[in-house]
Amino acid sequence: MSPLPSYSQLKWQQREIIFFHHFGVNTFTDSEWGTGKENPKIFNPKGLNTAQWIDVAIQTGVSLSILTAKHHDGFCLWPSKYTDHSVIGSPLQNGHADVVKEFTDSAKDRGVDVGLYLSPWDRHDRRYGNEIAYNEYYMGQLQELLNKYGNVHEIWFDGAKGTNAPNMSYLFNDWFQMVEELQSSINIFSDAGPGVRWIGNEKGFAGTTCWSTINQTALSIGNGSIVDGNKDHWIEFTTTNEELKFNVVRIQEAIGLGQRIWKHEIYVDGKRVATGTTVGYKKLHRLEDGVVTGRSVRIRVIGSRGIPLISSVGLHYDPFWRPMAR
Repeated sequence: MSPLPSYSQLKWQQREIIFFHHFGVNTFTDSEWGTGKENPKIFNPKGLNTAQWIDVAIQTGVSLSILTAKHHDGFCLWPSKYTDHSVIGSPLQNGHADVVKEFTDSAKDRGVDVGLYLSPWDRHDRRYGNEIAYNEYYMGQLQELLNKYGNVHEIWFDGAKGTNAPNMSYLFNDWFQMVEELQSSINIFSDAGPGVRWIGNEKGFAGTTCWSTINQTALSIGNGSIVDGNKDHWIEFTTTNEELKFNVVRIQEAIGLGQRIWKHEIYVDGKRVATGTTVGYKKLHRLEDGVVTGRSVRIRVIGSRGIPLISSVGLHYDPFWRPMAR
């Protein structure tokens, strides 16, 4: 049931948890967005230890860590030949530091995959606003990152830009083509994919209905516009021993064969306890009634693109889940 995820997209789903290391001049100015006017000399971390970062990632069960090689302030954590607004101007290692290399080496040595974030919006570089000059500059930096640091499994093209920023057209198709030429198994993140897309908000929660597909003719985050089919399907399991006790129901589709389910319900001993729309790689239903007990659990699929393929179901108890009183 097309479209199907690529190998790298499927692996991304299976990771479930990814670390994002936001590190740069903002770390020393206590700002989320830098101005681009920061003096590189303020970037002077004491006891920098990227190996410790990766060790924590491993202890957390993370298999991919992403580093902000350049954020909106334009400061580069590697010695880019295209600008001196970088670690070249930092006291760190007397201007000879390369934080991206330290980070990628630490990850490689420990078997953790690497992702890099390269902000399209650049508040420092004067070329920003000049379509040809800035896109050439950006692609030069992109080429540096994807050529010098081994395998990169994810590249981030953040769509954020301030309201007063100069008008700027990004040559996304050229960027994507270069990325795929230099790193064939990489996932590209941007507002619209093509490998991994923005979830649609900054809160970290996907919408109630969330398709992994993208309708490229009428882009809408999480809306694949591919719904069809109304035949009922269901899966049921029972116990003849003691009753089951849980407050979370986990459902997973065989996402490698395509996302299919668009409407479903969950019943415990014949009583409906949850309803939902899409499932995808993993759907966790935290039951609004709190802890339930029963001997029979049925998952009824009442809307699907073709035959639904459920790969895994789990019943879990979350001691921290406290539903709001209704």
